[in-house]
Parts: sequence; structure tokens; C-alpha cells
Amino acid sequence: MKIMSINSWNICEFNKKEILKYSKEWGFPAITSSILYSRGFRTEEDIEDFVRGNIIRENPFNITDMDKLVNRVKKAIENKEKICVYGDYDADGVTSTALIYLFLKSKYADVCYYVPERDRDGYGLNVNAIDFIKNLGVKLIFTVDNGVTAIKEVEYANKLGIDTVITDHHRVPKELPNAVAIVDPFRVECEKLKYKNFAGVGVAFKFVEAFSVDENISFEELLIKYGDLVTLGTIGDAVEITGETRKIVKFGLNNILRSTIPGVVALLNVSGLSNKSELDLKTVAFLMVPRINACGRMGNAELALKLLISSDISEAMKYAEKLNKLNGLRKDIEEKIFKMAEELLIKDPKRKHEKIIVIEGENWDHGVLGIVATRITQKYGSPCILITYNDNMARGSCRSIGDFPLYDVLLECKEFFERFGGHPLAAGFDIKTQNIDKLKQAIRESCKKTDIPSPIINISAKLNPLVISKRILDDLAILKPFGAGNPEPVFGVFNMTIKKIYSIGQGKHIKITMSRISNENNNFEMEALYFGKSKSDFLYREGDIVDIAVTFSKNEFHGIVNLSIQIVDIKLSSVDLETIIKEKKIYKSFYRDGILKGLDIPIENVIPNHEDFIKLYKYFKKEENNFLRADVINYRVYGGKESTLKIYFAIDAMEELGVATVFRSSDEYRISINKVNKKVDILDSVTLKRIKDF
Repeated sequence: MKIMSINSWNICEFNKKEILKYSKEWGFPAITSSILYSRGFRTEEDIEDFVRGNIIRENPFNITDMDKLVNRVKKAIENKEKICVYGDYDADGVTSTALIYLFLKSKYADVCYYVPERDRDGYGLNVNAIDFIKNLGVKLIFTVDNGVTAIKEVEYANKLGIDTVITDHHRVPKELPNAVAIVDPFRVECEKLKYKNFAGVGVAFKFVEAFSVDENISFEELLIKYGDLVTLGTIGDAVEITGETRKIVKFGLNNILRSTIPGVVALLNVSGLSNKSELDLKTVAFLMVPRINACGRMGNAELALKLLISSDISEAMKYAEKLNKLNGLRKDIEEKIFKMAEELLIKDPKRKHEKIIVIEGENWDHGVLGIVATRITQKYGSPCILITYNDNMARGSCRSIGDFPLYDVLLECKEFFERFGGHPLAAGFDIKTQNIDKLKQAIRESCKKTDIPSPIINISAKLNPLVISKRILDDLAILKPFGAGNPEPVFGVFNMTIKKIYSIGQGKHIKITMSRISNENNNFEMEALYFGKSKSDFLYREGDIVDIAVTFSKNEFHGIVNLSIQIVDIKLSSVDLETIIKEKKIYKSFYRDGILKGLDIPIENVIPNHEDFIKLYKYFKKEENNFLRADVINYRVYGGKESTLKIYFAIDAMEELGVATVFRSSDEYRISINKVNKKVDILDSVTLKRIKDF
């Protein structure tokens, strides 16, 4: 179920004359030009690079140590040394492993692979795995999507007479392993490199490109052969779809449906995509990538690798069907852990008010921690750290929101970690169980002077509903593929009256008919879909005047293409989001720090009195067990004229006094009125007494 959190709307403002000028210069429709303008594009050169893909590709040898890497691998092939491709268990790591394994096989190298298991090996190189690899007669370890922090492990391999070459894309520590080559775009020595945002599989592909320079194999030929794998891994790792990465992914999305790799064909089949006429990034991310990730999350990433390196379609289909079953099992486990995490937040609601939510549980399957952490961040609008512990050791998975650098906060706490690594917005660590409380305290201290941004909906442009038509699909197609670094444009449509709300998809979603009378007295009507919200849980009613944030997509049925409008967010037109979000932060700080910081109205205006108590009591009785939200309650009960803080505190007081049972889900409430046998005075509430003391 979709939770309707209170989000900030950041609406891009621009000069219409300027947009028309750019539109004429660039030769694009005004809506396309407005999005390009809002994203910082100003020159013809920028447009050529982005839209037409005429980018100057990075010379792979501009990445430090690429020459050493190529020379060492060529030497191993010439001397018939056994090479082990050492990967990772996620989609990026698995596709990287498949890419290098298949490429080296095509060069007649003596090559094997090792894919670590989460439970047995953890992330990256480890000593036990190196012992196993040694027994295979390996002379060269080739890491993909890992290795840049493996100082002790590389040293151990060196002592055993095994060379190591590293390809990685994670942030680089000050001290590096003593490897033959370390190829990572984020090394400070990569001064010539203008573009760095490659996934692990993207860095691996740069090696393939570098290796092929002397063989006169073009970049396009390499893309035709390996672009499917690079695209899947890149989308799986959610790196920015910009620059050279954008060029690769754009090619890959056009090519995957025509793939000649049996494993990709089988994956399309079990994902229900074989008959599609085109693929977008979102479809690949939600249907194909989770199936690759499923086996790694459930303890055996080798299954996905076997799928991708299989040369036989019938064999590949067997692997794909197994992945499909594992993905279903993964969903069940993920849902179970999510509910357990939610229960802990319900038992200790103060945790939800922390700037960074930290939840720990015993013996949770850490293979799904990252997904659950992402769901918590989306629901509560705060960065989340999810930790599972077992006896003396624990493992954490961290996800951030917006552009808040959670990695930097954790870096300040690195003294507590046994292992730590990641990206600015996502990270993971190993920690001794005894240090979890110390870590939580250190995070609180680190965040005291830090303001976590509210969840933001970036509105690319305001749209007059009269201009909404199928033509928008063609206008937006120029900007695809959408993803990190090039998000799908969201548009604002304002002052729409809700005419009718329909339940669709077996009650799981709704379709809303809306209208607006234009200045020319034309009555415009449109339909929009709101996924993940049932009619009974929807906050709004027929007759409400609302603003909607929407995206547009193609709906194709029996060869007929129609425009589909999907609602991303919705709010009452009369609501001042800036004030509401400010008051929400004050409310959170009250419970977190015991202060009413930032209040710019008299304190009496936020303390509910007997009259408020009666009004709200009657309203909650009427709306029993329906989903409610402070801003909507304010509108229904007070015409939007009160502070939402008064509503927050009134609900807390009613719950505290036993008058109501309150279920909280992010910014939404579900309130049921209890039978109380004695007279209750709302002013007896401890919460309200605390507020009065300020």
C-alpha cells in the first residue's frame, strides 16, 4: 500500500520567453526545452552530448593502472596462467563477472570464477575464498565491483604467490591494497578522466575496450556483444544515467529485446517481457534486475551467473525459472522483515523521529536488508540503517534520501566498524554486536548540527491541462532513458476538482476523474491513475480541489497507443506545504530533543483546548479507521486555519489518555475511538503539560 507522506514540492520556475527562444534554437518542443533548461543545459554542445549521444568517450587508459591491468592479463593468457574472476553477489557484481568471464573465454584464457555468498563470505575478497582459489591453481585474481578496500586480503594473496588486479567503482580509501593494478575511476590520480560515474560493470567494460584497442574492434561492436550485460548491471546498481553510461544504457535498452545471449532471452521470458515492443529503464529495474539479485539475496549468486554465461537456451530457461521461484521467496522474506521492523517502530515510536532511523533485529536475513531499508526511507522520509545481529557480530545496510550524504555520516563513525564501504547514498558495514548502541549514539551526535532534507518532489514544469495530449509522449521520448541523474520528469497540474474516484485492479489502485474550468470557460476533464492506494484509504473526496504531481507514459492495447497519466503526489490546493513541513520538523524535534525549536507563533496556538478536543473527537469518530493526515484533518475540521502542530499534539494527547487508539504510518494516521467509562480532561495529558512548560 502506498503511504501518502507530506512531501515538499520544488517547482522549477523559468521565463517563458527564454524557453521559447531555446526551443527555437534547439529545434525541440517547448516542454522538452523547459526540462532541458531546468536541468542546466544551456549550450548547443550540451544538447548534442545529451540528446543525440554525441559524447566524446573516455579513453579507457585515462583510468589509472588500466595499462598495467591489460598487460598483466595478456601476460597471464600468453603464459597459460589460470585466472579467477572474483565478483560480487548483486546484479552489478554478477553481470561484471559474466562480462569478464565471457570476454576472457573468447580470448582462450584459462579462466574460472568465484562469486562470494553473503552468509559464507560477506562482501569482497576474503581469506577463506583465497585459500579455495589457491587450490584451483589460480595465479591471477581479477576482481570486479570490489577489491579497493581489500588491503589484508591482497597481502595474503601475495604471500601465497597469487597476483591480484582490481576493478572497482566504490569510493577509494586513503590506503590502497598492494595489487598489481587498481582500476577505479575515483582514484585521485585519474586527473585526465572527465567522467567517472560508471557502475562496476561499466569499469569492467572499459577494460574490455582497452584490451581490444590493438585488435581494431570498435566500441559499437563491443556494445552489440556485451551491452546487454553492461546495461543490466548498471541499472541494477542505480548509478547516474549520464555521460558515457547514458550512451551505453540507451543502446542496451534498445538491444535487450533482440539479445543473442541465451541467459538474457530466458530472463526476458520469465519476467513476462518477451512480447514487448520496447523496454524502459523502470521496467528493467523492477522486473529483470530483482530476479538477478534474488539468488544472491537468498544465498547463491552463482545461479544468476550460470544463467548469464549459459550458451544453451533450454539450460538458461531452467536457471531462469529457478531464479523466478527464488524471487518469490525473497519477496516473502522481505515483507516479513519489513513488518518486524515496523513493529519495532510502533513499540518505540521515538525512533521514527530520529534524523536517521536505526532499527536492529536478531537473525534477519541480511540479503534483503537493503531493500527493506529502502522501503523504510520511502515510507518515513528519513535515511535508514537496518542492522541484523547474531551472537557477537552484526551487519548493517544503509540507505539515504535525496542527496543527503549518509556515507559521510558513517565515515565519522568508522572506528566502530569491522568492515565498511559504499556510495554517498548507500552503504554497508560489519560491526560487533556490543558496539551497536555506541554507533547509534555516535550517529545522533553526528546529526545534531545536520538538517536532513525533507522528501522532495521535483516538478519540472507547471502544465495547463489543456496542453496534455498524446503528443507529450513524443516530446519526452527525446530525453529517455530516465534514471538516476536523469529522473523521469514530473509535472504539476493545479486547481483540479475531483469529480469521481473509481476502484481498479481488484481494489488495490484508483482512477480519478478530474476537471478544471479554464479562463476561456472551457471545462477540461482528464483521468489519472494512482497506484498502490485503495479507494477506502484515499485521503481526498469528490469535490476537493487539488494539485497533482504526475508523470506520463504510453499505454498500448491492441496496437492503439494512449496517454497514461500517473499521480506521483497529490495535495489540497489550499495547503501551504512549506509551513506544514516546517511544523512537522518542529514536532519531530519536540519528541527527539525535548524542545519546541523554530516556533514562530504563540505557544497557545499549538495547544489544543476542550473545544478542539470535542471537534476532533467527533471527526475521528466519524472517520473511524479511515486514513487521515494532519493537513487534511486541519482542512476538514478547521478550514485549514489552525496550526498542524495543534492536531499532532491533540492526537498524541488523546492516545495518551486512552481516548483513542492510533496507528501511525509515516505521516498518516488511522484512529479508532475507545470506550471510556470516566470523564477525561485533555489538559491532564503529560504531553500538553510539557508543552505548557515552555
